[in-house]
Amino acid sequence: MTGTESTFTSSVPADAPPHLLPVILAGGSGTRLWPLSREHHPKQLIGLIADESLLTATARRLDGISSATLDDELLL
Repeated sequence: MTGTESTFTSSVPADAPPHLLPVILAGGSGTRLWPLSREHHPKQLIGLIADESLLTATARRLDGISSATLDDELLL
């Protein structure tokens, strides 16, 4: 090796799809959506176009990604 090369070994088969951990960014105060979005009713929890919230619609779009799972929930 010349010093710029590195070796990496993994127990995961090379042809296995990568495991994705989705991160949904849902911040902001929603001032441009006032009066729909208020302090006690954040924009992520309102339905603008459909009956489902923006957060639910975003999570539902992950259904098409086979290696993305929402099994482990993390709410910040």
